[in-house]
Amino acid sequence: MSETVEMLKDLFQTKTALPMIMTCSATGLLEATIVNLLEKNDKVLSIVNGDFSNRFKIMAQQMGCNVDTLEYQDGTTFNIRDVNKALKNNEYKALIVTWHETSTGVLNDIHALSKSLKKFAPNTLFIVDSVSAIINHDLNFDKNNIDIAFATSGKGFSVMPGLSVLCASHRAIEESKRNKNYKFYFDFSKYESYYNDFKSTPFTPASSILMAMHASLVIMKNETIEEIRRKKEVIYNYLDKEFSKMGFENKIEYQNRTLGLLVVDAPEGIETIKLRNTLDYKHNIYMELGRLSKRNSQLRIGISNTITLDDAKNLVMETKNYLNELKKNKKKEE
Repeated sequence: MSETVEMLKDLFQTKTALPMIMTCSATGLLEATIVNLLEKNDKVLSIVNGDFSNRFKIMAQQMGCNVDTLEYQDGTTFNIRDVNKALKNNEYKALIVTWHETSTGVLNDIHALSKSLKKFAPNTLFIVDSVSAIINHDLNFDKNNIDIAFATSGKGFSVMPGLSVLCASHRAIEESKRNKNYKFYFDFSKYESYYNDFKSTPFTPASSILMAMHASLVIMKNETIEEIRRKKEVIYNYLDKEFSKMGFENKIEYQNRTLGLLVVDAPEGIETIKLRNTLDYKHNIYMELGRLSKRNSQLRIGISNTITLDDAKNLVMETKNYLNELKKNKKKEE
């Protein structure tokens, strides 16, 4: 397990923080963060620009925190001037942000947030939900003075879901020891002491997934993260170009895009539920739908480490075939 933890440190780009391996989903990591670091009446700044960042905000509110929310329209990122104003005029226990908001496809600039925190609020805990961006972009945990960051087995590692990693700074672990909330399964101090004493977890881990994650980290180390990102960029650009030709629209500004997820709005009249289900049933090709109200008008196409350019070409071909068949059927009806 120590070898896995050391490779995770390299992934998070930290020398001093501790990656804690927990058997839970990413939502479990959010709750672990809340119960270890925040208490009732703590003042928190939350950046919300989608469903998952909103979930994080709600969890802090349910803890009883006084949450100031900077909320932005789906498909957009935060305004750094709003953040600076809030930090200058308030004393916050923590700032929470979702690095890559997978409900919309927007990548938030955590490096800009780090600079603002260093300048205006160096004592504020910097909490980053990094689950869907950790493989695709440089986190720079130490350089950015991040206190909490996440990873999960099913996102980026391309293995089964069920195992998650919470990377905590020394400052965060010490704060958790002062925190008076009830906590047992998610108690940071247990994970720290068990790792230091036994190079293990305090509770039974999902061993098979842990072994798969270790294997995935070895593969990434051998192939290099740079090469993995290069391949993803080629696939992303190809899909973006081809879906644009078919009338789909990528509304995310270029600087806020990520290599791991292409989000496109469908042309008028195209029901994405039918499109996705047809490709899934007939060709074993799966895409995720938009969230909530955009479920039948938007596609979210994940680009994992195991996806190849041939896979992407097959997706484009079958999508074209579906659209052509749809046009033929409409002409017959006329």
